[in-house]
Amino acid sequence: MFKECLANNITPFIITDELKKFYYRGLREWGHIDGYLTDTCLTAQDQYKALLSHFLHAFSEKSKEKIWRLVPNLVPLHPKKNKHGFKREIS
Repeated sequence: MFKECLANNITPFIITDELKKFYYRGLREWGHIDGYLTDTCLTAQDQYKALLSHFLHAFSEKSKEKIWRLVPNLVPLHPKKNKHGFKREIS
């Protein structure tokens, strides 16, 4: 799934052990309450971006600029509002 996200210009995400039960609930409830899976994937995207930012601090400013030029091409998995009414955007 990670490669598919990159191939389709979607911010990749990793379902961690903490999110696994929410991911399974989202899969189970898909079609009834789509927001569970969507919100779980958006949360995983946020965690991935935070992890990426953490590692980018090790690079020089020029390197960061080159890398972040690629990031705007990545879009959130689901740019619509989540169940709380907040719109998630790439910062």
